[in-house]
Amino acid sequence: MGSSSAPEPSWASRGRPKKEADAMLGPKLVVFVVGGLAYSELKCAYELTKAHQREVVMGSTSMLTPYQFITALNNMKKLAPFGE
Repeated sequence: MGSSSAPEPSWASRGRPKKEADAMLGPKLVVFVVGGLAYSELKCAYELTKAHQREVVMGSTSMLTPYQFITALNNMKKLAPFGE
């Protein structure tokens, strides 16, 4: 496994001189998810930041753990009008 680390948040580098290679290209990408955000989706945002050199800011009404996500899926199945 390589030694890759997540990019620093924009506020972490205040007061430090910027390196040319660390400069972000283009405007920030802001994503807000209504209904909950999983940690895996947050990780994808960090990967996008690194791959495209654009800052991705994520927000949500709540953070979902894997257990909460599976429970929500199970509840949706129970509420389906044409369930099995």
